[in-house]
Amino acid sequence: MKTLRELVPAIHTLICRASPRSFKAGGLVWAALLAALLAVGVTPARAGVSTNVDFELDGNAVNSGAAGDDWDNVLGCSGGTCGSTATGGDTIHVGPIAEPHLRFTQGTKDEERIDQWRWDLHGTPDKSTITDIYAARYSNNILYFGADRLANNGDAQLGFWFFRNAVSPNADGTFSGSHAVGDLLVLVNFLKGGSVNNIQVFKWVGENNGNNDDTTVPAPGAGNSSVQLLVSQSNTTLLVCDPLDIACAITNGGSVVAPWPYTPKSGPSGFLPKLRFFEGGVDLNALNLGNECFASFAGETRSSQSITAELKDIILHAFQPCNAAISVTKQCTAAVVPGGTSVNVTFNGQVCNTGTDDLGSVLLTDDKGGVTTPPSGTLAIGACSNYSGSYTSPSLVNSDTVTASATGVNSHTNVSAQASAGCTAVASPSCSVNKNCATHLVLDNSKLTVQVNFDGQVCNTGNVALSNVALSNDQLGVTSPPPSTLAVGACEPYSGSYFPTSLGGSSGTASDTVTVTADGALNSGSKSCTATQSCNLCPLQ
Repeated sequence: MKTLRELVPAIHTLICRASPRSFKAGGLVWAALLAALLAVGVTPARAGVSTNVDFELDGNAVNSGAAGDDWDNVLGCSGGTCGSTATGGDTIHVGPIAEPHLRFTQGTKDEERIDQWRWDLHGTPDKSTITDIYAARYSNNILYFGADRLANNGDAQLGFWFFRNAVSPNADGTFSGSHAVGDLLVLVNFLKGGSVNNIQVFKWVGENNGNNDDTTVPAPGAGNSSVQLLVSQSNTTLLVCDPLDIACAITNGGSVVAPWPYTPKSGPSGFLPKLRFFEGGVDLNALNLGNECFASFAGETRSSQSITAELKDIILHAFQPCNAAISVTKQCTAAVVPGGTSVNVTFNGQVCNTGTDDLGSVLLTDDKGGVTTPPSGTLAIGACSNYSGSYTSPSLVNSDTVTASATGVNSHTNVSAQASAGCTAVASPSCSVNKNCATHLVLDNSKLTVQVNFDGQVCNTGNVALSNVALSNDQLGVTSPPPSTLAVGACEPYSGSYFPTSLGGSSGTASDTVTVTADGALNSGSKSCTATQSCNLCPLQ
């Protein structure tokens, strides 16, 4: 069973031999042919540029009422002005663009690097003067473009560049930006009053056909040029398409309405005379360029059909939002956990889309982990999304880094940004000790003597756990010390006894002091506390 693609050349010949007027009603012709082909067992292939129902590639700029958009509703034109609410089904469009209007200086060519291009503000011949450019891209990756010129006295050689990088004129007569592999150049030529027409599609591959040396065999059809020829087709009708319907172009065979402000060199305003209006389309998927994002768009006129022709007039404008960029901020706070053995670090911030491309696959990670509320997975241009999280640390002083990453929806560029923040938890190791004492008469080696018994408790009054807890008495005699560790808020008893060897002054008392030392958790330092108590040596008094 043959596919429709295999029969496209024959079908295409039938359609392209029709006049522009009959082509305008070509949807009915195509439908009848398609029905007949299906009846004999032909399977349909993809919709081509001229058969795509999304757009009317018919040699005028006004929607005919048939299925598909035209430039007037794509660009939101009404009453001779554009820019109001657009009703087209395109995903991105620009136009009509009339400025900045520049002239290439002598010698500038399409094959050259952009840093070799030059411009000035001198005029160009009327037939080489572009008045407007416009372009639209659809979700099926068919790219439509167009231009109108001031006069039609002579052949028309036009070029349409779609740049992956942003390209713009500099004040000194140069251009900023650079070519990237995958930049698209479409050349359309309408000769001898539109009786001989052709279209060529090129892809920028870099100098010497993208090769690093002159010995590498170039790709077929490319020679050693910096652009590679992808499509080439000529025809004797106003509509010219390649046999696979990958690329098409058409001009107006008679006067048509201009839905935007337009005044020709001769003739009434508001109308585009014959051969003043040009439009075309390219199927990016068929050229393996469906994933490319084109940041800038240019319409140009040329001195001849050759790829090496000198360039004349140019209008340059931004096209798709292709500059993917992302930023992230971060703050944190740290606090000792209630148990006093670790620190809880909480962090938060914002991830923002700072570029000119929508972002998808937005992801945020922290080098310490703990992201509990991630940002949104998609960010529109200029949008921000909050994130937060927490993690546990064994240190009072903390620093961590978050990384935000995403992919440009249109540019397919991976971008990332990082932010770090440091925060310190406040630790307050502290202890307290109290003391009681009492005297008793006891037999010691058959001698009646006075013994001082003491006891009390040691408490952790800080916000961190205590370790290496040790209690001593200046009179010795500690028999039941407290444990070596104390949790936050915990209290533990101690006790002991000793035999006083002297009177505590003239008061007939015995006095002793207990001292507690301990180390705070989280390297928070050492702490000590003391308690002193005096007891009467004459308990019988």
